[in-house]
Amino acid sequence: MAYATDNFNRANEDPLSGGGNWVACGTQARPKIVGSEVVSNGAADGYSRYTGASWSADQQSEITLTASLGATNDRAGVLVRCPSGSNLQGYFFYVQREAGPTYTLYLFKWVGGSPTQLATTSYGATPTPGDVLLLEVVGDALTGKVNGTTKISTSDSAITAADPPGFFVGVNLSVDNWAGADAGQRIPAAGALALAGLAPTVAATFSAEPQAGALALAGHAPTVVEGLPGDSVFPGAGALALAGQAAEAVASVSVEPAAGALSLTASAPSATVSETRQPAAGALALAGQAADVLEPLAPLRDEWAVLRLYVSALSDSWTVVPTRFSSTLRDEWTVLQELAPLRDEWRVYPDKLPDLFAEPVHEPRALATVS
Repeated sequence: MAYATDNFNRANEDPLSGGGNWVACGTQARPKIVGSEVVSNGAADGYSRYTGASWSADQQSEITLTASLGATNDRAGVLVRCPSGSNLQGYFFYVQREAGPTYTLYLFKWVGGSPTQLATTSYGATPTPGDVLLLEVVGDALTGKVNGTTKISTSDSAITAADPPGFFVGVNLSVDNWAGADAGQRIPAAGALALAGLAPTVAATFSAEPQAGALALAGHAPTVVEGLPGDSVFPGAGALALAGQAAEAVASVSVEPAAGALSLTASAPSATVSETRQPAAGALALAGQAADVLEPLAPLRDEWAVLRLYVSALSDSWTVVPTRFSSTLRDEWTVLQELAPLRDEWRVYPDKLPDLFAEPVHEPRALATVS
């Protein structure tokens, strides 16, 4: 799909050439570049068409006014389907100052050097520098717009060939920022990327963000146009490549360096919450780095030292206590063993043993009888 722009920001050219891409329309005079704008050659209107692209028959052309229409019959506009040859031919959409003053929009066709008016309407305001005129032809449908607003819509089938678009500028006027494209494309500001360094206009269904380097050079952020799901955005990828822009990564793609990249950085591995990862001793030796002490383990280390001392003390106590305890039991057992005969006697004479411990009983004696 064809697309081309020219912002004329270069040395003066007389006539306008752009490396041979701009050529004459019929035998009409050609305009020239003066101070990065295009003006007529002074005596007559200047016409030019752009041959630096392969155009389809369905196409559009736009131009920006850079001066006020200060005199009657001052005019400027755009043209489509303009062939080579000695006779002026094509469709022309332009604004002209009338007496009064009033300002009128015209749509003409030129066939074999003869003009025919197809439609006309009031401009609706006073044309000012910065106003953009656009003409689009699709089949036999013709649409003329000012600043994106349709002003004229009509049809004609007299000219059908896929000849180049272009523009013309009248005496006393100047224009700038031409752009042409196949019909149906969204034309960004003239001179986008390749010539002007402007970022492309972006439709709602398409994102195209140049890299930061391109924005820094151009100083323009991309413009987002809402409600254009059916429109396509140009320039194409070739223009982006010429601008030195790298490919964009979409939001759903993540780019991660390979593990080898981490080894080049000489970084120690990190420990996650659920896992402790310690580098091998060899790795530490090669890197010349000591292993880090994790602060949360320092209190545990200290408590373990205390517990170890306590366990050691218990161990020592256990060594002493059982020895002493067993010695005491052994002595008591010896005593019990010595009491064994008493135990045996108790078993044999259980009834007599209490008598051994009983107090003696003294029976009273009878008193002697005195005779």
